[in-house]
Amino acid sequence: MNHTTYYGILKSALLLLIFLSSGETKAQERRFNAGIVAGLTAAQLNGDQSAGYNKVGLTGGIKGIIYLTDKWNLNTEILFAQRGSRYPTGINNPSPGVLFNITTNYVDIPVYVSLGDWLSEDETYYRINLDAGFAYGRLISSKVIDTPFDNDPDIFQDSDIYFLAGVRYMVNSHFAFYFRYNRSFVFLFDRRKTPQINQNSLLSHFLTVRAEYLF
Repeated sequence: MNHTTYYGILKSALLLLIFLSSGETKAQERRFNAGIVAGLTAAQLNGDQSAGYNKVGLTGGIKGIIYLTDKWNLNTEILFAQRGSRYPTGINNPSPGVLFNITTNYVDIPVYVSLGDWLSEDETYYRINLDAGFAYGRLISSKVIDTPFDNDPDIFQDSDIYFLAGVRYMVNSHFAFYFRYNRSFVFLFDRRKTPQINQNSLLSHFLTVRAEYLF
């Protein structure tokens, strides 16, 4: 991704944040909101011959919210997210002495719906939110160590589409903790397209744990 595209995304995200955080209807009932999020990912790749979410990375960005009804809302985000795969250390390593470390950096745009439950004492927000939706991810950089892709890291797919499901606990009307499961539909590496590389197809899935602040 070149610098012009990158700064364009940041500019659009900032404008979205300002618009959503200030939006109100004529009746002074707030219909839009926005927030910032930051946390960690724990990822793995099906096909790397290793089990467990051993690849830990960073994630963060902004989110916008449209309140559809009392309990339902529509959400979108612009995130930076790290994923990939890493063989564990110790006896669980399927190939002792081999690192097999893949780091993939994405700009993700999730869109999902949320259902609220457990109304707060002051009846202004729901403490629990259940989320489900989909996301588009664009690979912006990658790094490989001791893998079949060391001489050709550009073989990875540039685009990803994944399903997400999450649960959010609101500490108060502004601050929340969030857990999400994410699973891709698109192979990061598709062996059928490049059979000369001795590696299984790789499909991403990862966990997200983060904190959220809503304006």
